[in-house]
Amino acid sequence: MVSKENYGMMAEEQKLLNYIENVFRNSSSSDELFDTLNFALEKQINNIDLYKILLANTALTSDEITLYVGKLTHEFPGNRYELYNWVGNLFQIQDFDSSKIDISFNYYQKAFFEKPSEYQPLLSALKLYNYDYDIPANKFILQLVNNGVESVDKKSAVYSELSRHFEKLGKTDISKKYQLLAASALKKENQ
Repeated sequence: MVSKENYGMMAEEQKLLNYIENVFRNSSSSDELFDTLNFALEKQINNIDLYKILLANTALTSDEITLYVGKLTHEFPGNRYELYNWVGNLFQIQDFDSSKIDISFNYYQKAFFEKPSEYQPLLSALKLYNYDYDIPANKFILQLVNNGVESVDKKSAVYSELSRHFEKLGKTDISKKYQLLAASALKKENQ
C-alpha cells in the first residue's frame, strides 16, 4: 500500500513531468526549451521519451538539436543508440537537402557504432541514398552499409535492402548477388 506521503510525492513528480512535457511539446521559445532541459537534467529525470519530444520540437534549429542531443548523450550514455537513431530520423524527415542528409547520416553512423549488432541504423542510412544526384554522402552510405553488414545480427534484412538498392540503380547482377546473400543469411538466422 502506498502511504499518503509517497502518493503525494508521486503526484508532484507526475505534475513536474507533465509540465516539462508541455514545455517540450508546445514552447516556441528557444530560451524556455533550453532552461527546461537544464531543469529536467538537474532533477535527474531519465525519461528518454520525454527528451525525444524536446528534440522533435519544430522551434529548434539544427544547431540546437545537435547541442541538446550532445548534452543528453553525455548525461545518459546508456541511451546513446536510441537518441542517435531518433535524431537521425528527425533530420531525415526535414527538408531533403544535402546538409540534412549528411547530418542524418552522421547520427545513423553514431547509432551503428554504439550497437554494431543492430541493423536498423544501416537500413535507415541506406534510405538516405540520393538516386537523382551523385552526392558525396552516397559513397559514405554504401561504405557504412557494406562494412557494417558483417557485424549485424540480422544480415538478411541488410542484404535484402542492398538488393533493392542495386535494383533501383539498374545493376541487376549485383542485386541478384545480394538476393542470394539475403536468402543464405535468412537460413542461418532461422536455425
